[in-house]
Amino acid sequence: MALHNKYAELAGRAQQIDSEVARHLADLSNERTATEEARIALVKAELLLEAVPRIEAEIISVRAELLLAQKQAAEQHEAAAVATVRLEAEVTQRKTLERQLVEVRAKAKIFSEEAAGLRSQVKNLHEKIS
Repeated sequence: MALHNKYAELAGRAQQIDSEVARHLADLSNERTATEEARIALVKAELLLEAVPRIEAEIISVRAELLLAQKQAAEQHEAAAVATVRLEAEVTQRKTLERQLVEVRAKAKIFSEEAAGLRSQVKNLHEKIS
């Protein structure tokens, strides 16, 4: 009977060891999977890190382009403001000249009418003298 108990004890122990081996194999498999995933993530991170200098250079270039575009926009805004002021001055001058032209035409019409009257008077005087 002692042999039978010893056998049962050893069989139980063997079963426990088999169970632990299966658990350790599963843990090992999970660790291998996790290690592979970590390696993949590391490679991706390294690729991203390798791209950082290129991205930084591109950022510097884009910033320079932005600053240039902002400067050009400010210059164009200033030029537009100057052109607007000039245009307003020219419009004001044109309106003044148009008013003066209307006045000159009115005076010219008066002078023309006066000249016609004077011609008529001269003609009448000439007829009286002749």
